[in-house]
Amino acid sequence: MNIRNILSLSAIALTSTVVSLGIGRIAYYWLPTQATAESRLIDDVISFLISIGSFIFLGVIGVLIYSLVLHRADNFDITDGSPIDGNITLEIIWTAIPIFLVFWIAGYSYQIYEGMGIQGKETFTQSHILTDEQVTENTTQNQDAATNKHDV
Repeated sequence: MNIRNILSLSAIALTSTVVSLGIGRIAYYWLPTQATAESRLIDDVISFLISIGSFIFLGVIGVLIYSLVLHRADNFDITDGSPIDGNITLEIIWTAIPIFLVFWIAGYSYQIYEGMGIQGKETFTQSHILTDEQVTENTTQNQDAATNKHDV
């Protein structure tokens, strides 16, 4: 690779990074107003996911445009490209990057989930225990309300 190609790809990577971080910050304005304390954490996850998605999108589009502009075939060239087969390094890289991204997103999402302090169904227990007198009183009131409803 010559210096021109390296500089072009570096410019694409830098531009994609800066623009995707900007899109991630703009994503906060796409969301509704915050109604709970945890909504800020959820907004952070959504902004993070939008930043990653826009980086991938802009990176692919940038490399596509780079390839179209700088690596065109000559006029009247009808030959096939060179056959590339068995590039193990490339295959490992394009398998490892998505795996890394999935684990990174899952780890960050779980960290936010833990930060929200959600405990699950076990925390929703009745903290007020009724006495027998209160149960009888509530039952009587419910029966009286049902009787009055039928009388009307």
